[in-house]
Amino acid sequence: MSGEELYGRPWIPPVDFERIELAAYRLLSIFFADKEIQERKGKGEITFSCRETLKEAQIIHLLREVAVLYRAYDESFLEANEFRPLRDERIVGNLYELADSSRKLPGESLKMREGCNKIIHAQRVSFEYGKLRNSDRCYLHPVVHLFGRKKKEWEAKLQVIEFCEFACTPLHVIAMAKSPPIQI
Repeated sequence: MSGEELYGRPWIPPVDFERIELAAYRLLSIFFADKEIQERKGKGEITFSCRETLKEAQIIHLLREVAVLYRAYDESFLEANEFRPLRDERIVGNLYELADSSRKLPGESLKMREGCNKIIHAQRVSFEYGKLRNSDRCYLHPVVHLFGRKKKEWEAKLQVIEFCEFACTPLHVIAMAKSPPIQI
């Protein structure tokens, strides 16, 4: 056995889950704080301003950070059969094939691992905004649209809350929780 293998599998350095949790927390904080900030700005309570492009750039950076770290973690369990059903349960949005620039074909569920891939390989990102009541101000919804092309053009509609929740919950912890207790 080489020094690069452990238990017959390539050795992958362990992922620091605190980094995933912190990036996910920051990501969710941007979305959850945005509505409150916009409401207070509308009332004149605060004058703080952050350009939308800065917020959006930070969101993209944090999405990529979580996606890359999670993929590195997931890679270490890729061949573990007990995790396959758990992987399939982790739905983080929808994936659409684009027939042309104006028409989507019916979508399919976007699983966590594929969601990470779409984040990493996206060529364009767009955001959903809601409008505050009785105001012309808008705030971010925790939904991101990712666009790219691999053989065919695609759009992934990513639910950011679910994505962060799954990223912060290790597969092996869920597998242990679902396992029957050991009889002695």
